[in-house]
Amino acid sequence: MQDPANILAWHRAISLAVRVHRIARGITRTQAPGLSTQVTRAVDSIPTNIAEGVAQPSDADCARFLSSAISSAFEVESHLILADKLGLKLVGIEEALDET
Repeated sequence: MQDPANILAWHRAISLAVRVHRIARGITRTQAPGLSTQVTRAVDSIPTNIAEGVAQPSDADCARFLSSAISSAFEVESHLILADKLGLKLVGIEEALDET
């Protein structure tokens, strides 16, 4: 088991989560109902799955959680692309897409 604070990917995931939460504040319910909630839930699961994964006793269990983190990263990327394609003009979206 490792401390997630010693894992670079966990730190990057936390930074991405903070960035996406700030972006999501700019999404109104009238622009895209539910999108803000969906993208923040997905981004929150990235660092939590990394943390859960590195705490697992076996490599197979760790890999399962890390796979979930990767899936959540793709989900976040998809939500951000959707927001961009909808023309929401959200500040920081390009930088967040570069991080995913």
